[in-house]
Amino acid sequence: MELLDNTVYVASGEARLLAALTTLFAREDRHPVPRSAPRRPAPLDPMQYGGAQDNPLWALALLRGPQWSALKSAPFDLPSERSPGAPVPRLAVLAQHLGCAAFQLNAYDGDSLVLLEADARGRLRASGFQASRGELTFHDELVDEGDAQAAFRLLDVPDALAEALALGPEEAPAAVAAHLLDLPLEAWFEQASNAVQVQGLIPHRPLGVGRDVYFAATATARER
Repeated sequence: MELLDNTVYVASGEARLLAALTTLFAREDRHPVPRSAPRRPAPLDPMQYGGAQDNPLWALALLRGPQWSALKSAPFDLPSERSPGAPVPRLAVLAQHLGCAAFQLNAYDGDSLVLLEADARGRLRASGFQASRGELTFHDELVDEGDAQAAFRLLDVPDALAEALALGPEEAPAAVAAHLLDLPLEAWFEQASNAVQVQGLIPHRPLGVGRDVYFAATATARER
């Protein structure tokens, strides 16, 4: 099976991260709602294949590490997309709001990595590319030609984390999770890969680990 992974890491505790997300999402009229009954996703379900504006419901899984938290979202790239009219992605707004480092790491088809870094000032840097698209862009963020290989260039990270990323598309997602979440490599697929979204968030099933939170617009919340 070809590897696809979308994970955000934030240098913050889970409770503080959730409070920040709740505040920022409220600006887009998205508010916490209870998880609804399990459902059968559509073949090309928008919570997996669409963007934020294609979905009346957003789902998040928060995974706790010793110093960082991981965030899995459905839709997958919710944090790296921009709110309507915003000049920067939600990731940069979140990092500046919390005053801490954050990054999104995406792996595609086992042959590509994309890294989007955001620092405490809200500055951004994108590196890597998606080979199947052949474009040096990521959600409107341009990637300099010299940054075509995903690597930490904005955030000051420990050598062990930089080395984990340098393992490449097949190994980096699990290695980064192992370093930041203190997670055994063999537990990555079940506990921190996109299986969290596909088997938990999207079909609205309870997670085996971590905490799930769903957000909906006011009108949608009333209908639920």
